[in-house]
Amino acid sequence: MKKILFAILAIGLLLAVSCQKTETKPIPNAKPAVQPSAAAVEDKAVDSVGSAIADVDTIDQDLNADDMKDIDSGLDDIQSI
Repeated sequence: MKKILFAILAIGLLLAVSCQKTETKPIPNAKPAVQPSAAAVEDKAVDSVGSAIADVDTIDQDLNADDMKDIDSGLDDIQSI
């Protein structure tokens, strides 16, 4: 019984020591992270939306369904072969 208690104590101590938070040393030549200003981020977002709206016409032309009007007759021709 004492051996089991000693083993559990040793494992608990090992886990407690291994899970302690270690102190991290700062990198001497590390540059601080620079965050962009809110105005720059907003300008990019506005420009992105503006260009997406301009692309709608191009997408609409690419997805034009005028070519699909004759697809039924084309499929009927293929089916009759």
